[in-house]
Amino acid sequence: ALSKKLRLEEFVRFTGRIPDEELMRYLCTADLGIAPDPKTPLNDLSTMNKVIEYMAMGLPVVSFDLKESRTSAGDAAVYIPNDDPRAMGEAIIQLLNNHERRSAMGEVGRARVRESLAWDHSKRHLVEFYDRLIGVKRSDPR
Repeated sequence: ALSKKLRLEEFVRFTGRIPDEELMRYLCTADLGIAPDPKTPLNDLSTMNKVIEYMAMGLPVVSFDLKESRTSAGDAAVYIPNDDPRAMGEAIIQLLNNHERRSAMGEVGRARVRESLAWDHSKRHLVEFYDRLIGVKRSDPR
């Protein structure tokens, strides 16, 4: 309804929840990923799945400046002052107009996922955390 009111329906589609296969088809045709999540105490410390998915697909990210987004995306993202939609739009346009920068940021993101954020790397840290939490040492003969 809002996209129609703003005469953007040709460019914007709100799909609701879609199957993973359809999501991958959309991401394969995208030039960048947008993370417009507002800064809240929860969002500031939550890993946004979409940011990791964008990076895994080699897409640069435009995000509001959240602590966890900086931790996850690093140099694969452009960070915008929180709650500044005009700055978000300007950053999107600048990035869309700079293919080389988009490509470089996309490669940074893909490398971050491959080298440190993929489950093969994360699971070890998660198991170690739970072991410490419950007082288990893996070298124990239990």
